[in-house]
Amino acid sequence: MYLSTRRQHCLRKTKMIMSKPEVSSKFDVDDIRKIREYNSLRHIHMAPKEIIAETQAGAEKLIQMLEQRKATKV
Repeated sequence: MYLSTRRQHCLRKTKMIMSKPEVSSKFDVDDIRKIREYNSLRHIHMAPKEIIAETQAGAEKLIQMLEQRKATKV
């Protein structure tokens, strides 16, 4: 079966432990690409329900943080 070079590279990366991407202070397009690639490689072996549960947990934390900031500004 033929796999694209990028896909082969991603499959090789999943065998390694991939660390969280370092985000620059200016947060540009390259940072977004790094984060998307990191999440993609993390989710390769996860079931869709696991991915959704993880995303919802992260969203809950973010919502709580935003509500706390809003409460302190009022």
